[in-house]
Amino acid sequence: MRNPVRPLFLLATLLLILGTLALTLYLLHDARREKQITIKVVHGHTGPYHLPYHLVLEKEFLKQENISIKSLNLDSEAKAMDTLLNGQADMAMLGLEEFIRAGSRTLDGDFDAVAFAAVSSASDTYLLAREQKGDFQWSGLKGKTVICGSPDCIETIILEEILRRNDLIPYENVTLITNIPDDLKIGALKAGIGNYLLVREPLASIAQKDGSITVVASPGREIGAIPTVICAVNKEYLSKHPETVQKFTNALYKSLIWIKYHSPEEIRDLRVKSLNKKDRELNAIMAEKYARDRTWPENPNISGDSFQLAVTMMSRAREIPREVSFEQLVDNSFAGRAVSTVEYIPEDKVPKRKFPLNILDKITGN
Repeated sequence: MRNPVRPLFLLATLLLILGTLALTLYLLHDARREKQITIKVVHGHTGPYHLPYHLVLEKEFLKQENISIKSLNLDSEAKAMDTLLNGQADMAMLGLEEFIRAGSRTLDGDFDAVAFAAVSSASDTYLLAREQKGDFQWSGLKGKTVICGSPDCIETIILEEILRRNDLIPYENVTLITNIPDDLKIGALKAGIGNYLLVREPLASIAQKDGSITVVASPGREIGAIPTVICAVNKEYLSKHPETVQKFTNALYKSLIWIKYHSPEEIRDLRVKSLNKKDRELNAIMAEKYARDRTWPENPNISGDSFQLAVTMMSRAREIPREVSFEQLVDNSFAGRAVSTVEYIPEDKVPKRKFPLNILDKITGN
């Protein structure tokens, strides 16, 4: 009679050997692997405009650099800037105007943060009207009224600069209404208040949905390239972890390359988990528009000329107590190294891990 215990014993022995082998390989692999570093990144509201950052979070770029990100989402960029300066976050993603404003308030020039990478290269600001007869001209705003944001926001600062370039004095030759809440601006224009509406996305796309309002100009395109969204790092963190800042910059650059090699249609159809799920259709429309308008830069370098343009505009708008220099607030060395060293490998070309490491990756979540 055949002994049923023997096959079970052999099977158990085989499983024990395989388990021991897998554990040994994992321990060897884990010992060689550099410990993953988590970066605390603070920011205000994010959307399709911040797509490069969302791609960093969801693609393989962080894994390739062996870092992870803990996002701290606050309700304002001013709070995000304070959180960075207080050392409660390692990095911040925020508007360039907020960063310049904070830097200009430091009287001794010893600012506790430095900008090291650009996330965008143009403002997503649009000028809308109920109707437009003939070709739009900026000089035609003379004697008109524009509903816009608060005087300290980037879209209003850009509009004021464009008016000055066209020999129009803001608030004198052109009336600017700056105290209407965002959720009432579209209704105000439709109700006959003002002649034009200046808004950023998603309000521009929302306003055009029923066809009663149309885009007549793009102030962002008119003013030229400006890194309106940047990444900044706490100087103390930078002094202790320059290699981590470099890894983050590498990951961001890979996301910008990904955008470069994908069409606006592919970007539109992208399903980004970290984006707001309430209106995927609107997010898709905005992402496609940004791609076509080249809202995102080809690399994370912050241009000295565009930085100075932002400083000059804010100074003319009297939004900063003093002008600050590019050298004081920007360090492009990390972006420069990323551009010269990072090699982008398309997702379908990344070599697959072989057995048993691919199994271990699934088990450990790597």
